[in-house]
Amino acid sequence: MDNRWRFEIYLVNVRASVAAVILFSFIFLFLSYSQPVFSQNHIHRFSHGLIWKVEKTGLKASYLVGTMHVSDSRVTQFSSTLKGLINSCDSLTLEAKFDAHSQQLMLRTMLLQNGKRLSDYITGQELKVVVESLTPASFNAQMVALLKPWAATLLLSMPKSSEGIAMDAILQERFISLKKPVHQLESPMEQINLFEQLSIADQVEMLRETIAEVDTIDTLLEETLRLYLSEDIAGLLQLNNEYVSASNSKVLTLFLRQLVENRNHTMFDRMQVRLKEGNAMIAVGALHLPGNEGLLFLLESAGYRLISILQGYN
Repeated sequence: MDNRWRFEIYLVNVRASVAAVILFSFIFLFLSYSQPVFSQNHIHRFSHGLIWKVEKTGLKASYLVGTMHVSDSRVTQFSSTLKGLINSCDSLTLEAKFDAHSQQLMLRTMLLQNGKRLSDYITGQELKVVVESLTPASFNAQMVALLKPWAATLLLSMPKSSEGIAMDAILQERFISLKKPVHQLESPMEQINLFEQLSIADQVEMLRETIAEVDTIDTLLEETLRLYLSEDIAGLLQLNNEYVSASNSKVLTLFLRQLVENRNHTMFDRMQVRLKEGNAMIAVGALHLPGNEGLLFLLESAGYRLISILQGYN
């Protein structure tokens, strides 16, 4: 597989990972900040389940599915329950859709402009770590040298083996093959802007922390995957909170809140049209489900009934 093809696959998975960045991207942040970033008053009320039936009087039931944005076969080999919902649901709504245009937009936005290079922002030794980590996967050194700091951070935080297609992209393919509509809760540009709005100084700080913790990321990803396959969404939230420590960095804390909690409210508002249509599948990163600002509690507060449908991965 040549570098360009591998990079195209990588971009599909980058698009998938932007929406659930807390599940495995920027894990380094949780190694340094211990005060809980995500409120969890209702963590034990919605503790287990990746598929939730969403009911309300007068509406057809719909289904909220927690995904993990990876290409690991343990995740992408769907359960019989999920396969059945793919066949029976009338529509799919993702955080954002995957298409050639969004991939091209992502690629253009990831690259520095005006003659700037990554080496302008980090040391030679730090650049060496980035190059050595990324070139075995999908990049050559020349491509790495042009990445923006936030893009390098995101790619470093992804699983080292990302040649397959991520779970969300597979869901989209299945619904398209069945000639069913696919909708999105956010546009690709909205997701990209989460990173683009960061100052260069903040981007560089994040990248440097990622480089420092690069050897620990795979261990944390594996633990995240174990909790996911156990359908333990409370555990996912607790895992993240365990790695948050006291810090004076308000910028990073606010950024994390925006990535998950603030986006939860946007997603909740935008999914209402699909819930009113009924028989919809809405698939979002699993960490968007639990907690006091999670989608499950927001839905219950709005009068919906939530029923967990366990798949029995284990």
